[in-house]
Amino acid sequence: MSLAILVVVPLLDKSGVRGISYRPFSKIAFTVFISNIILLTWLGAKPVSEPFITLSRVSGAAYFLCLTLIPLGLSLIELRIVAHR
Repeated sequence: MSLAILVVVPLLDKSGVRGISYRPFSKIAFTVFISNIILLTWLGAKPVSEPFITLSRVSGAAYFLCLTLIPLGLSLIELRIVAHR
């Protein structure tokens, strides 16, 4: 699923602006996404014990949220901001 979802991600962007340099909320979401990938990589090297299992599950859910719902929501928010200008 983590690789197959990367095919769907470009279809979720509804914004007219393609560059991230003019989209401040997307910059923040990208930073959170990269931080989550680093956290998942670190957790993958840890032993299978309770605090790491729970953190892995939460980070895994956040990974899929960062790839599906958050870009769609951010593009809709940024469209409303641009429409009000």
